[in-house]
Amino acid sequence: MDYLFGIDDRRTDRNTSLSDLLDEYRAGDQATIHFYHQGTPRQARIRFGSREAAEKPERKRDVFLGISPHRNNDDDRLGVRVYVMRRSVANQMGLRDGDLITHINGYPIVDWNDISLALDMLEPGDQINLNTERGRQRLALFGIAESKNGPAYSNKPRERAYLGIYTRKISREKADKLGLDNPYGSYVSWVVPNTAADKAGIQPFDYIFGVDQYRVGREQDLVDILHKYYAGEEAQLHLIRQGDRLMKSVTFGERIPYEREELDHSERPFLGVRQSYGPHEEGVQVAIVRGSAAEAVGMEDGDVLTAINGNRILDWKDITMALDMLRAGDRIEVDWLRDGRRMDGRGTITSRAGLEGEQEAEESIIIERRNPGAKGIEKVTLRDLSSYEIMALNKATGLELSTDNALQVEQLQLEPGEDRDLRLSLSFPDRGKTSLQIFNDQGRLIYQYDLGDFSGPVRDKISLSGSAGSVFFLHIRQGDQSLTRKVAIQRN
Repeated sequence: MDYLFGIDDRRTDRNTSLSDLLDEYRAGDQATIHFYHQGTPRQARIRFGSREAAEKPERKRDVFLGISPHRNNDDDRLGVRVYVMRRSVANQMGLRDGDLITHINGYPIVDWNDISLALDMLEPGDQINLNTERGRQRLALFGIAESKNGPAYSNKPRERAYLGIYTRKISREKADKLGLDNPYGSYVSWVVPNTAADKAGIQPFDYIFGVDQYRVGREQDLVDILHKYYAGEEAQLHLIRQGDRLMKSVTFGERIPYEREELDHSERPFLGVRQSYGPHEEGVQVAIVRGSAAEAVGMEDGDVLTAINGNRILDWKDITMALDMLRAGDRIEVDWLRDGRRMDGRGTITSRAGLEGEQEAEESIIIERRNPGAKGIEKVTLRDLSSYEIMALNKATGLELSTDNALQVEQLQLEPGEDRDLRLSLSFPDRGKTSLQIFNDQGRLIYQYDLGDFSGPVRDKISLSGSAGSVFFLHIRQGDQSLTRKVAIQRN
């Protein structure tokens, strides 16, 4: 970690490297080298050797401190912010998650390479001196270096802990409706089969807010907490399920390759509800597809869907999550409100294949052209996409659309306009940095509207005159939340 900057009376600069200076010398020559050692300028008289005579020692990189790079390392302060692994030397020294390491054994630390260099200089049994910053505190910590095979690491798995869940963040408003006093947890949307979460009995709609003594909060989320664990370690998960606080024992596993099987469009479970706008504190107002499971259990147009199989429904994403847990033929229990009265029904979930004629998907809005005789677009269908459909879209097109689909908007309409135009209208109840995008089925951006820090109604005209095809994707983003809809158009 010394910094060499000159030989004899010559110095390195923008146009002269150390290699350029060395070109002036041969093996056996003597010279004075100039360098910085821990920030202090020094010089030393040396005799150059030959490359052939030198034996480069093999670096074993045996010393293991027990830290990893923190994801929040973007400030301008000197040092590297770290996560701390359990039962490690760093943990025993008193280092904590989020601490900023500024020096190791007196050497300044600017990036992760500096940490690797500093540890390469040590052998098991050597003393480690850390200078760190924790908030406004400056701390000096001491410990003894251990190897990866030392006592602290004898049972350390090589892989980080893998739980096996897909999650999404929820808004503070939704957390309040669910009765959650901690809005920083993770709402489980899918559980990967045969993983630690699956074996522990974790389910979609579970709200995980802690592991062992650690709790999520403004400074750390579930991902941050899981960085403390390795595969093979056991822990207690703290979660809320349908209003009840539970603890689940889990043994973390290793990450496994998994690609969820996507059912054919006609085979997917189909409740038979479409979006019907209306302000409601509880549930989602729906319109009913004729001949569907929703009609069979007794639902009618204008009912407010509040629960599916005991899982509370507060937005359209909840409907998708609930149906993702089912297969055609499964029993389903639905709760709803009608004119303020609570009602419920039981039945069997069906697929689209069981309906007569072509029915549209859950969470779809169908808008017919008001002047069907005019040339242009005759019908527009909007359909919500599951996180897995968005992942497949990203893989096929190279896009990087967010999969959370949790953004709440109001009165979303995409109507046929004149010629080959579409009329877009919607309203944002919350404020945040807002943007609208439309992509074609090849992933090419054909429309973008950046509104900045925005709240309120939006209306705009979108021209498709230069865009062939009948399938597009509308991506709406506000703050850290997004909504993606598939747009199918029928031209005349």
